[in-house]
Amino acid sequence: MANNENQNSKITRRSFISSFATFIVAAPMLLSVRNLFAAKEVPPPPGLKPVEETNSIANAFGYKKDASKVDASKFNNYKAGNNCSNCRHYSPLNEGWGKCKMMMALGPVTAGGWCKNWAKK
Repeated sequence: MANNENQNSKITRRSFISSFATFIVAAPMLLSVRNLFAAKEVPPPPGLKPVEETNSIANAFGYKKDASKVDASKFNNYKAGNNCSNCRHYSPLNEGWGKCKMMMALGPVTAGGWCKNWAKK
């Protein structure tokens, strides 16, 4: 009986090749499915250069392209869920970008961004 259990737990060349082939076929499909559900980044409106976090004015405002990356310990007025799209200074340009009255001369900002000038609509 013990000998039979040892033989059943052995990995045969046939089972290894079969498992490996299944993995090779399944891996690209799994990656494709993951990409279907990934958030798609919307490009800025044509001809407009977006505001960069490194810009001196944007930096002074604490602007982040992604509000979830705001350091709440530095900005006590930041609350999760606050972002440019629900700020009174924001006007949408397209699905993911808009103009900010505070940084209008700098270019469009992301709808999911945030700065310390955020004010409820």
